[in-house]
Amino acid sequence: MRTHYDILKVSRAAPPEVIRAAYKALAQKHHPDRRDGNPAEEEIMSRINAAYEILRSEEKKARYDRELDRQAGERAEAEARSRAEMHAQAEAAANARARENAAEMQREGAGTGFGNDRPPSRDPRSVTRKLPTRVNGLDRIFIGVFLLASVAVMLPIHDSWHRGVSGGQGGQQQAQAAPATPSSRVGPKPISQTSEKPAVPQTSRINTPISSAPSGKPWPNAAGYLEEFSPSDFGGSIVTVDNTTSRTPLFFKLVNALRSGSDASRHVYVPAGQSFTIYNVAPGSYWLVFRDLGTGQHYQSESFRLQEMPSPQDPNRLQFSTVSYKATPKAGGYADARPISVAEFGR
Repeated sequence: MRTHYDILKVSRAAPPEVIRAAYKALAQKHHPDRRDGNPAEEEIMSRINAAYEILRSEEKKARYDRELDRQAGERAEAEARSRAEMHAQAEAAANARARENAAEMQREGAGTGFGNDRPPSRDPRSVTRKLPTRVNGLDRIFIGVFLLASVAVMLPIHDSWHRGVSGGQGGQQQAQAAPATPSSRVGPKPISQTSEKPAVPQTSRINTPISSAPSGKPWPNAAGYLEEFSPSDFGGSIVTVDNTTSRTPLFFKLVNALRSGSDASRHVYVPAGQSFTIYNVAPGSYWLVFRDLGTGQHYQSESFRLQEMPSPQDPNRLQFSTVSYKATPKAGGYADARPISVAEFGR
């Protein structure tokens, strides 16, 4: 979709004088009087006039920028949903293939003897006779007599063995030679009530005095955006916030240098021991403000600049910035960040 910025061939960060100069240059080039009343040039000129009418006014330009941000956000969400659906479909297809392979292996194993790759021998000499599967009445009688005789023989042996185990040194030797009972088998050692508690990992989440998000709801369980805030300033750059060395969760804001902390571009919650990557950020100057949810103190990072420019390998493609900020605790605060007031942090 072409925007008014595309029509005038300027960037969103272009100042009014640049927009005005671009309009004059395009108007001189495409004015119908210079093109002998060409209808195509009239159409182009009408689009140029419409674009300049919006971008020349600060109020209209601000409303137009908000609409562009909203549309870009909807497109980004649609693309994310599409990627998630494609991933789910690919995962479902992979699971289906795995089930089919497992079933095929099971069928092959049942046909060749538990997965033996060799087919069963067809040599008549190797064929053994199968036992009859039915038992007639006479067979039942013989089996019953055999079982009763076995019990009668085993009872005296069991009684003598039991007496030997319960008395004397010889009984102890027999007990040592006997198979291990279930209670004597090697296995996991039961945990007693006096055993030491497992050490808490360094990245575990701790209780914080700021227990709720600005909306009043509890903080999320994982790193991510806060749903109560609308994102803005969409582009192609990437900013990663790293909280892997801190013991407390942090509430980050990505702030455009043209606005205040109360009108941040992104709002991100990052628990202790985690990091989060912010995608699709527009070019411009930014800094990060964050709140330590363990102490309640506010901090601001140094400013950084995000750029988009033609790729050296392919001038028809754009190249974007990638920035990473690591919150490194130190005595009394954080490295590469200065303390700020609540007013500077914003709501």
